[in-house]
Amino acid sequence: MSGLFDPLGPLERPQNHGPSPKFLDLVNELFVPLNDPGQGHLARYQSRVTIEKFLRKYRTTVGKDILPVARLVLAAKDKTRVYMTKETRLGFIICRIMRISKENEDYKKIAGWKKIGFNKLQSSLKFADLLSNIISKRRIDKLTGQLTVDDVNAYLDKLHELADSDTESKSKVLEEVIDKMNNTELRFFFRIVLKINPIRRDKLFMYCWHPDSLDVFDLTHDLKFVFWGLTDPKIRLESKEKHSKPMFPFTPQRAKRLHLDYDSVAQKFSGRFLIEEKYNGERIQLHVAKAPDGYEYRFFSRNAIDYSSIYGRSSDPSFVGCISPFLKDAIVDGVQNCILDGEMVSYDPVKNMTLAFSTLKPTALKDLNSQNKDDPRPLYMVFDILHLNGCSLEDYKLMDRKKALERVMKTVRHRVEVVPYEIKSTGQDIENSLKAAIRKDLEGLVLKDPNSRYEIGNYTTDTWIKVKPEYLHEYGENLDLVIVGQIPAAKTTYICALRDTETSDSFTTLCGISNGFSVNDYRKIQQMTAGKWRQWSKEQPINVKFGKKTPLMWIDPKESVVIEVKSSSISVQAENNYATGSTLYAAYCTRIREDKTWETADTLETYQNSKLERDYEASHTLAKKRKPATKKDDIIQRINRGYTNNVDTSSQLFKNYVFCIMTDCMFRGELCKISELGQILQSYGGTVVRNPNAILSPEQKLIILADKLTIDILELQQTYNIFKAKWCDDCILMNRLVNLEPSHITAADPELWQRSKRNVDRYGDSVYVDFTLPTFTELVERNYEKGITPTSDDTPETSEITRLFVFHGVRFHLLWRNENRYKMYRSLVVAGGGKISDDWRHAGYVVAIDPYEDRVRELENQMAASYDSEEKVRPIVDASFVFDSFKEGVLVDLENYKIGAGTPRTSIKSK
Repeated sequence: MSGLFDPLGPLERPQNHGPSPKFLDLVNELFVPLNDPGQGHLARYQSRVTIEKFLRKYRTTVGKDILPVARLVLAAKDKTRVYMTKETRLGFIICRIMRISKENEDYKKIAGWKKIGFNKLQSSLKFADLLSNIISKRRIDKLTGQLTVDDVNAYLDKLHELADSDTESKSKVLEEVIDKMNNTELRFFFRIVLKINPIRRDKLFMYCWHPDSLDVFDLTHDLKFVFWGLTDPKIRLESKEKHSKPMFPFTPQRAKRLHLDYDSVAQKFSGRFLIEEKYNGERIQLHVAKAPDGYEYRFFSRNAIDYSSIYGRSSDPSFVGCISPFLKDAIVDGVQNCILDGEMVSYDPVKNMTLAFSTLKPTALKDLNSQNKDDPRPLYMVFDILHLNGCSLEDYKLMDRKKALERVMKTVRHRVEVVPYEIKSTGQDIENSLKAAIRKDLEGLVLKDPNSRYEIGNYTTDTWIKVKPEYLHEYGENLDLVIVGQIPAAKTTYICALRDTETSDSFTTLCGISNGFSVNDYRKIQQMTAGKWRQWSKEQPINVKFGKKTPLMWIDPKESVVIEVKSSSISVQAENNYATGSTLYAAYCTRIREDKTWETADTLETYQNSKLERDYEASHTLAKKRKPATKKDDIIQRINRGYTNNVDTSSQLFKNYVFCIMTDCMFRGELCKISELGQILQSYGGTVVRNPNAILSPEQKLIILADKLTIDILELQQTYNIFKAKWCDDCILMNRLVNLEPSHITAADPELWQRSKRNVDRYGDSVYVDFTLPTFTELVERNYEKGITPTSDDTPETSEITRLFVFHGVRFHLLWRNENRYKMYRSLVVAGGGKISDDWRHAGYVVAIDPYEDRVRELENQMAASYDSEEKVRPIVDASFVFDSFKEGVLVDLENYKIGAGTPRTSIKSK
């Protein structure tokens, strides 16, 4: 395809032979069918048919220039237009256009959109749909659309030009649009303005246009090169054309995190590997090109956001930038152009350490001329080079790229530096390097294959592996904190505090928590704190010490809620955002502690006296006790504790099933991390992906697992059914794919929910799955919550609970031929508190599930030969003995169920 795709040269715009299509046709033919496409291979196939049908029609009636459509379909990927109009501002503009007063309920819905009290919890509507509904109630809908695709793009260009303008200017444009669109069109137009893709199959749309389109977008992040450069799907790109080019942002290679012990990680590489320190900063690629009067620079983030206005566009001193003035000394003479990959971090020269990521932007925006020598500043740490003087280096080995980088770059101390690396080969080397990184308060390590090429694209490979330490294990990893403030937003942050001492009623803030809350958690916190919040702007608390981070709303700790918080590390802050002078890194809420009050929450005194604060370096230890448990086989063994011996961990039980695990889940009665559960499912033949929108083969089935209904899951459930890991647990237990039950479902459509209810009995218990210790315990606890005890009156509920103890302390040996009948009676024994013995000598009863004379006589002869004359021979009974005993709640009369050579067959009692 030489000549058709050249980012360095001008693109030739394809010519269309037909008029621009109606925007309403685009909505009806593409947006509506693909807005909620469903799940499964059939839904994906239908989506592909819909897209291909639309593309064929467009090529025939309009032409090859589909960029105007693509800019609407892929609104989130269109980097050329920025509207600076987020949800709340757009909502207020609509209220102004429709003349909706502040007292109106619809105005309150819009104003409260980002607060946890309204839409994210109380409605499944998207914001664009909410605006469309508000407008539809105030006008008569139009039957036909007046605007073409080109017209819509023209209006969006106007909004882009007015991005920094006042509300009045934007209102005039949007008022024209509203007047010319019907309600369905507006629903998707608002999504486009909010930079949300109006369809859920954006990658599939690009692939159907051209198989190389995703590669080209990863190389340029520019839709023009995708839809103007790739017009014929039959002409494919050559490998040499799939390389980054200067001044075009690409999708950088990412490192994969493996939860394995260090020796296993070392074995992933063939002999040797590079070790680099991992910094807590922002991934930044620097593009350099020679200009007549110096150099031109471009700084792009991982998502292709241009930060050149902050870090510097040129070597010209008149251009403001906090990094560009130092690049002249950092890049050697003779470099015409190059692309560097690195990490932008915030560096404190006084403490000689890098700071938290949150401090990067404030330090970068500070005027360079007013900066003191001891002030924190941005530091660009370069670790790779992809392009040099017109030659792509992506296919070169990493070691060769490192050598090229050393020749091109010179260190400008504390401004631009090359990341140091070591060549190592063992797990012990990894551990030693990680200890050194911990002492520097770094995020961890990155291990790299020295012979690997650079992989551009939004996926991870085994050639780069990141290793992070496990912290806080000696402290128990959990803290019970009191909520003392909140910052309402789309993802509300709760500011949490520690009580100073056990006898004090004063508190000191420690951290802000915004992760881990389910929708029910938000609702519960709202209910428990209703009417108790105060505005920070009007008054401040006297019994809570805040740092620089203050809330919009605060609450008296004595009237607040205690939550349990888990964290991966401690971060000692440079700017004291919280009053303790430190905070929890990557902290999240695990549960609301309704059993605790402010008087029983954790104290600052305990926190400070712990080894964590007393010995900071010692507290940053590697969790050696955990290291063996991170091995895949050990994880499987730990999770599978209690399974019967017939579970085969090498089976292909979940072959053709693709799992997307969104939250930590309860599995085998324990809370199982996403990574651990993924390894378990893979051991049973399953495939694990991170993206629920991954393109699957026709025979594959997607299963999304989540035990909590988080805000992200709330979004997904509009498209997908969401299941619990309990379904996987039960499948592994039974060694087959079991029928779906309500306990397997987190969120599903009504039809699936009703079907699942047919697979449980009137008590809600499974009729297909064996009891396990967790499910048995759950059933007992559920009955006790109802006030049912083994000594209660003989009511139907009483008989249910007494059945759970009927075989307590009794062992059974089962004779069987039919496996299904064996599993059924084994379940009854376990449910009644009994145990199964593989040896009849250790059993109190021998049960013939499938009575057959020869096996019974054989066993009787063995018994007779084994017992002394005075010993009592174990009875052999019919299986109905187990069934009837469980049904009655007591061990029934043995005489009616004995079978054997000396027992008449007529005495056998059938079910």
